Amino acid sequence: MPDRYEVEELQDKINEMERAQNRAEGELEGLMKTLKQDFDCDSIEDAEELYEELKEKEEKAKEEFDNEYDDFMDKWGDKLEEV
Repeated sequence: MPDRYEVEELQDKINEMERAQNRAEGELEGLMKTLKQDFDCDSIEDAEELYEELKEKEEKAKEEFDNEYDDFMDKWGDKLEEV
């Protein structure tokens, strides 16, 4: 049978774990509120879908920029080297 010191030590560990859980739940609640306010996402899944959509748009925009840059350099690159 555990002695009084061991029981108190275990109770302290339990209390600390409960405090850590409460902090984590509070942080999660704050993050979910931010997702809703800033990105209109109601869940992590919504945020992941939005991230994928935005990532795809970014990739397309980068590709378009690179193509336009290449076209510009093909047309004007020689003139720019003269300057």
